[in-house]
Amino acid sequence: MRIGIDYTTGVWHGAGVARYTRSLVRALLQMDRAHEYTLFYGGAGLPRDTPEYAFLTQLLAHHRNAHAHELPMSARMLGILWNRLRMPVAADRMIGGVDVLHAPDFIAPPVRGARSVITIHDLSFLVLPDVTDPGNRAYLQRHVPRAARQATRVVAVSETTRRDVIEWLQIPPERVVTVHNGVDGQFHSFTYGDLQAEAPAARRRMGLPSRYLLHVGTIEPRKNLTRLIAAYTRLVQHGRDAGHDLVLAGRRGWMYDAIFQAAAASGVAQRIHFLDYVAEEDLTLLYNMATLFVYPSLYEGFGLPVLEAMACGTPVIASRTPALAEIGGQAVMLVDPTAEEAITAALELVLESAEVRRNLHAAGLQRAALYPWSAAANQMLGLYESLA
Repeated sequence: MRIGIDYTTGVWHGAGVARYTRSLVRALLQMDRAHEYTLFYGGAGLPRDTPEYAFLTQLLAHHRNAHAHELPMSARMLGILWNRLRMPVAADRMIGGVDVLHAPDFIAPPVRGARSVITIHDLSFLVLPDVTDPGNRAYLQRHVPRAARQATRVVAVSETTRRDVIEWLQIPPERVVTVHNGVDGQFHSFTYGDLQAEAPAARRRMGLPSRYLLHVGTIEPRKNLTRLIAAYTRLVQHGRDAGHDLVLAGRRGWMYDAIFQAAAASGVAQRIHFLDYVAEEDLTLLYNMATLFVYPSLYEGFGLPVLEAMACGTPVIASRTPALAEIGGQAVMLVDPTAEEAITAALELVLESAEVRRNLHAAGLQRAALYPWSAAANQMLGLYESLA
């Protein structure tokens, strides 16, 4: 069987879907030697000195059943060609013919002969349109419903997202398959000795305080960071912070001015740190060094940072929303994301109780172990084979 995967997000710099693409493809190639994989992407203007390109090079070197097909257009131009202009240039013909074509980033290019699979990560642009970038929202609202209708199968990254796809996009349930995300093996709990050895240099390199509460995610309204800042401010004002600063790691997304304004006006701005994008090789240490991880998002399709934090043994406080409750189960402390007082109370409880932290640490490690990328790859391979 010949499998084509749109690898554009994997080879260009990015978080979220980019990491999903790289992790899934690596897991597929590690377990499957029988089928042929074509990883295609828009290569015009692509820098060749990035970790993402090096990752692709290593994949191809270690797996003879995979090869790259670089299209002579930029990722942006491919999107215009296939989605905005709706040019009937079949991707499966452009890359030499495949039996199944998988688009991991919501929208598949046109195909002529191949069965198509798309992954939908969330429907925030429909469920919470007011906190989504207007341009991106309009683009996704126009193209994702059509892509879902045309795809042979739609992969949802959680049961929550599957229900949303069926309800909001009116896709027949038999055409929507749940394949949970996984957590990369790089995310693990450090031993005390290893943490003590690596922490000082990491603090200097990333400008980290000695003790901190952590959030990882794009700086955008859906992540509910203004309420998190307010909850943290109340914690400090009550003298319950136990010397912990607040670290917000992630690149700026959209509509973020109010978040920075909230931090500046909080009265504790000197204790709120914005790290911007953190390289993947530093993320594991960042999680391990945190006393707790807090993720009060208003809506998620999966919530990968929660899974990564659990895999590192970091106690997690997360919002009581369907996807985060599904992924975290009893291993995280769930709170109402719209209640600042509830977030503050949860922070205070976890900081003050070593027993609560130990329980969340142990439960998180056990829960994260249920989500290896090998399981996701095995399920995805079975889907490909059933379609071919």
